[in-house]
Amino acid sequence: MLNQWNWEKTTTAIGLILAAVGIVVGLFTSEIRCLIPIINQTCPKGHCKSLFNDNPRIEAKYNRTDLKHLELGEVENLEIIERNNDTLVTGIVYLLDHPYSGNKNLEKISVTSGNYPHKFPNPVRFQINYNKDDQFVLDWNDVSGTKLEGKGECQNAKIATGRLRYPNGKHAYNVMFERIQQ
Repeated sequence: MLNQWNWEKTTTAIGLILAAVGIVVGLFTSEIRCLIPIINQTCPKGHCKSLFNDNPRIEAKYNRTDLKHLELGEVENLEIIERNNDTLVTGIVYLLDHPYSGNKNLEKISVTSGNYPHKFPNPVRFQINYNKDDQFVLDWNDVSGTKLEGKGECQNAKIATGRLRYPNGKHAYNVMFERIQQ
């Protein structure tokens, strides 16, 4: 008699376990869904906020899409202004005199990878307006004062990428903002 299976208690226990699991999954469905990369496209990301907040050191890099020109420098005077659901980030970049050719991959260069004694005297000024979905609009005023406009998105908490275009449409630039590892 001791080995006899009690189906009533077993089904009650299974039912209670399934109910508890259902409640937990129901409460945390959005959090769980947002952790799974394949299905998290609709989740608010917040990568831009992570990238630009907390006074990080950030480098800006850009190159022409025809790969004939490449520039980089560290972001300075970073200012963040919160407005409703959008955030405005402004700053300047003093471009560095560097040895890299125009066709160098942006991911492979860094302001920390060399000694750059010379900064060009006129800064590039930029303004990024981003929303909770990590999409942003970028205004970029080059050293001559010409305003380039573009769009992009924050890929993760360390990198934002975008595309800039001169008003006449003659040249386009890939641009990247990347957190400098401390």
